[in-house]
Amino acid sequence: MKALLASLFLIFSIQAFSEECKLYLFPEYTDTSKKIVIGDITFSGNKRTRTPYIEREIGFKKGDTLNMAELDDRLQTTHNELFNTNLFNQVILSPQFSEDSSRMDLAIEVEESWQLFIIPRIKFADRNINAWLKSDEPDKFSRIYYGFSVKMGNFTGRREQLIVSIMAGYDYVGNIQYLLPFINKKKTWGILFEVNYNFSKETNYGTGDDLALFYKDSTIFSRKEFTAKAGIRYQKNLFTVHQFKILYNDFLYIDTIYRINPNFSQEPFQSQQNLGFQYLLTVDHRNYIAYPTDGYYFDLEFTKLGLNLFDEYPNLYTIRSTYRQYWELGRRWYAGAALNVYGCTDPQYPFYLQYGLGYDRFYVRGYENYLIKTQFYALFKSNIKYALLPEKVYHLSFIPFRKFNKIPLSIYGNLFIDMAWSYDKQFSTGNSLPNTGLLGYGIGFDISSYYQRVFRIEFTANKDKETGIYFSFIAPL
Repeated sequence: MKALLASLFLIFSIQAFSEECKLYLFPEYTDTSKKIVIGDITFSGNKRTRTPYIEREIGFKKGDTLNMAELDDRLQTTHNELFNTNLFNQVILSPQFSEDSSRMDLAIEVEESWQLFIIPRIKFADRNINAWLKSDEPDKFSRIYYGFSVKMGNFTGRREQLIVSIMAGYDYVGNIQYLLPFINKKKTWGILFEVNYNFSKETNYGTGDDLALFYKDSTIFSRKEFTAKAGIRYQKNLFTVHQFKILYNDFLYIDTIYRINPNFSQEPFQSQQNLGFQYLLTVDHRNYIAYPTDGYYFDLEFTKLGLNLFDEYPNLYTIRSTYRQYWELGRRWYAGAALNVYGCTDPQYPFYLQYGLGYDRFYVRGYENYLIKTQFYALFKSNIKYALLPEKVYHLSFIPFRKFNKIPLSIYGNLFIDMAWSYDKQFSTGNSLPNTGLLGYGIGFDISSYYQRVFRIEFTANKDKETGIYFSFIAPL
């Protein structure tokens, strides 16, 4: 409790010492209340992207009247929003003022990023690289599957995205995703769909000593999963998105799994189909999505599995929410904090659907190797970091293609402290971490680079006096 209070005090008191970080495009103007009329807005460099899809990301339009302080903020936001579309490697805003400084024309120059990638992929059969390294398998490299992804973006200039992935080896995995963010004239409604399949000879049937337990049969697939989702999205402004999805799941597991763990499902089945509904709200005010250093992010996800259209099992509700806050403190210092909560309604939640601590970015650093299946958790993460190498763009003259010869690079050193608490009535037998408080802390280094990629290495310790070195490929918060 003392560690929690100290961390909360540290993170939320830093606002008192933070410095405002703005572009300060107009230092010659001391009267920030001066009114300015927005004049012509012109675009260049968008050879593929249609101009209306760029205009949508601008926080003002021709004829608007803003004061100088508002204009500075709006230009900063416009720059960030255009960059966060992932359509551009570079965004340059060039304001031009009339002689009496009452009108501003704006020229926006962009350099479009490459939007067709054929990417070789290697993935681990475990939840992450750290669990894979910790695996007791004598031949760890057998627990890898490999393939490729084809990623096509903005191919008609309307910001659509298509991803097709095929992988084989330890597992057989396929994935198709498509997003068209805007289909109407006002550019507020969009559509999306996703299809996945996963055939595996290994199934996580339970947990013991807080580690994932697996059943493996090298002769047959013990797990076959097919999932699909389709939906619509609504985005009226720059920052808030609503998504409404219909879910379809088709799961098949061999009956040996139910004999090993009766809690794997309360109604044993060989093949099960069910429908679901999901609503997701996101409010995103981060300056940069891949590696934010200022702003905030909020999401709320509600899922209903089992729509009672036919005899479906299970019939469950889950809710999940995240809030993340980032601060620029000045002099290369930054801070961040995140609160994540998860809960489900049914105390007899089947193991194969149960979420918990240990997936994606939702874990306490220092407990990367553990899997904590639970009906409820609250997770708090925080860090303070220093830019050892502020973002710098390196030009590689030996690469003739402009879209690839600029390599942005930034390196941060950080101190962090995470904590969590979970509540479980079903999967705690044989495990010590559910229904307890977790505390992890340490130091790390983050590298943010090409096409918004992130690599992290962290040196951690936890309250159970365990230490370790861990790796990750996403931002910590």
